[in-house]
Amino acid sequence: MGFPNIMRVEADGRKGGIWLCWDAKVFTVELISACFQHLTVRVTGTATPPWLLIAVYASPKQELQRFLWQAIEKTQRGA
Repeated sequence: MGFPNIMRVEADGRKGGIWLCWDAKVFTVELISACFQHLTVRVTGTATPPWLLIAVYASPKQELQRFLWQAIEKTQRGA
């Protein structure tokens, strides 16, 4: 793919898994939080102010979706 930097949340068999790839010449990426359903990072570009990226691979199970929303809300309060 040509991206020298990779951050990932491992898949569980054939489900889940999140990959984030970037070029450090263009972006700086700082891990904020991660779990099996999401990856939250602070991205700073060479010509842009910092911003949050939340990549989600949500479970179809409602109880796990609630866990996801709680994790995102907790991250938002701490970011």
